[in-house]
Amino acid sequence: MLHCRRGGGKARGSHGGGLMHIGAGKEAAMEAEIEASRERAVVPYETRVQQFMQMLAEKEVLLTFVETLY
Repeated sequence: MLHCRRGGGKARGSHGGGLMHIGAGKEAAMEAEIEASRERAVVPYETRVQQFMQMLAEKEVLLTFVETLY
């Protein structure tokens, strides 16, 4: 389980300075975001946009969105 200190170690009211326990789900989400951040640093912006647009087209998201406008 991941532990982190609240408030940068400074006491703030009754909640400051204590350790927070982060559940397994939140820890997994944090790890996924770290991995995604690393990938974003390596993959060029244009490539990421192309991949995103392709995913939208595959799932027909753009068509659905346009239909809701009319």
